[in-house]
Amino acid sequence: MMKPPVQILRLSRKACLYCKTSKRRCDRLLPSCSLCNRRGLDCSYPGARKADVDRPGGSPPTPEAALGRDFPAVFFLEPELFRDAQIEIPRLTIPVGSKVTQLVGDLASIRAHAQEYFDNIHTWLPIISKKRFYQHLINPLSQKQVELNLLALAMRLCSCRPEDAAKDNLYATAKQFHFEAVSAGLFSIQILQGSILIALYELGQSIYPAAFLSIGTCARYGVALGIDKLESEAEEQEFSWVEIEERRRVWWSILILDRFMGLSDPHRSLATQDPTFESYLPVDDDAWDSGTSKPQDAMKMSSAFSLKQGRFARLSQTTLLLSQALRHAASPATDPILYDEESAQLRRTLFALIQVSHTEAHLRQLEFCAQSAVTYSTILLLQERRWRRDNGDFTPLSAEMVQQISPETTSVITELTELVTQLLDNCMRDSILSCKLSPFLVRVMYQACAILTRLNKATNDPVRTQTISQFKELLGRFDLQLRSAGTYLSMLEAKELMWEAAGR
Repeated sequence: MMKPPVQILRLSRKACLYCKTSKRRCDRLLPSCSLCNRRGLDCSYPGARKADVDRPGGSPPTPEAALGRDFPAVFFLEPELFRDAQIEIPRLTIPVGSKVTQLVGDLASIRAHAQEYFDNIHTWLPIISKKRFYQHLINPLSQKQVELNLLALAMRLCSCRPEDAAKDNLYATAKQFHFEAVSAGLFSIQILQGSILIALYELGQSIYPAAFLSIGTCARYGVALGIDKLESEAEEQEFSWVEIEERRRVWWSILILDRFMGLSDPHRSLATQDPTFESYLPVDDDAWDSGTSKPQDAMKMSSAFSLKQGRFARLSQTTLLLSQALRHAASPATDPILYDEESAQLRRTLFALIQVSHTEAHLRQLEFCAQSAVTYSTILLLQERRWRRDNGDFTPLSAEMVQQISPETTSVITELTELVTQLLDNCMRDSILSCKLSPFLVRVMYQACAILTRLNKATNDPVRTQTISQFKELLGRFDLQLRSAGTYLSMLEAKELMWEAAGR
């Protein structure tokens, strides 16, 4: 089946009126230069005829163009030559099919789905600038129609309700449209944001291996865009401050999702390199959303272990500790004493970050659910690996092993047990089944329930048995929103059978 043709826009002979009057460098792309396009301005050229602006390239597009063959290969093959020769990436586009436009809807529909997304998913994974989205991307004068439709489709997808009959069609359409855009050579931060939201949907709905592969693809695309340079100063970049912060946030989200996937198997290689202490963290979320943040508000990892950090910055800080925990869990315990000391130090550092987050949440009325969930998961991972090393996966725990459970693990289990009670109460009022539910919370509830179940096989406790039932009930409720919760429930049942068989 032939792919939709790619349209390559021509260059004007003169700079546009806006760039000329403001004395800016104009790339002269038709029908709108990159600067006007980025700022959502009406771009007009002196003496340009409408036919010249509306008409694509002089020669008709070929079927091969849909395969990205009009993207300059020198960008990847010889990047220094690309820069020195001042070669520019052509602004490509593809037709937006009727299936996509029907699912996306009109401008009012886009605004409604965007509002739902910003009210829910954005609260724990804030990677899309509200300012740029509302002022530029959905501006009728914007030329980024492919990017707008893909992003709007992905926002609706990961915000869709369980009863939404269109969710499967949404997913299939979003995947196909994303494939066509990337294959044609479209190269922008909005395409990557759409990719991340699609991967997030796959993660929450247990769509494998697509979720694992999609996160790796996001990492490669991000590296190609150059957004992985978290140490770069704002003054050194050619983007506006809003764009710089958005690019940083997008890369942090990829780092987080990549390492979150590693919790399942620490031996599996990551797709991204670890951040450093010189990496800039995201600025305060509320300031960024309101458009009041400034470049000097950005703090490096090395100086940010203090108060006045936003939710996403705290979650980003966790990635470095999670990386260390994954390496520790995957390494052989050639020296058990040293291995245990390293594990204890990691647990203490993680727990200290939890306490800082709790303190700041109290002072600033913030919630750190995503960050706390990932931190809790990391502590429980270290406990699981300790048992695996000393006792295997399914051998019954001895009384001594039960007594040696780490104090951090005990504290995490206690806090999560209290949280389960609160969430079940919320479920009775039907307020938990919202899109604010993250895969991070589902994962940590599974880990805690698995640890409690294994402890209960060693020392049967009626109170603990009741607690396990509550964890399972909550996961069952979560399954109405995220199918990954149902997958975790099935895994718990399988583990219970194997623990029972091993104990006979």
